Amino acid sequence: MKIFRFNIFNRFSAQFGKVLPGMVAVVLFSACDKTIPGAPTDPATLARLKPIASFTQSSDSIETGQTVIFTNTSERKPTELIWRFPGGTPTTSTEQSPQVRYNQIGSYDVSLKATNSFGADSIIKKG
Repeated sequence: MKIFRFNIFNRFSAQFGKVLPGMVAVVLFSACDKTIPGAPTDPATLARLKPIASFTQSSDSIETGQTVIFTNTSERKPTELIWRFPGGTPTTSTEQSPQVRYNQIGSYDVSLKATNSFGADSIIKKG
């Protein structure tokens, strides 16, 4: 039996049995922590791919006038970050971990665009 492993978002592995003429192959998927042999995993290769934008925040709920610290957790070495905080102060930032104050009660969207020389990716978290 051959086992094929491939690097998908949730990292699944597929196992294929021998298929004879007139038979249908059955594919079984199971959780797997392996990657495809030869798939890029070294930092030098990953640095030559466009970023995957992501971030965390210090809190999901604050009092009026308090600040939230947003932290860039983007993958693949972005060289430029553009944050947007509609309703916050500041409303934009290029820092790695900006602090944003919200002076009005409400729910606010936050977006991050991560860019390197190979491309860009954006994420928006809805308030």
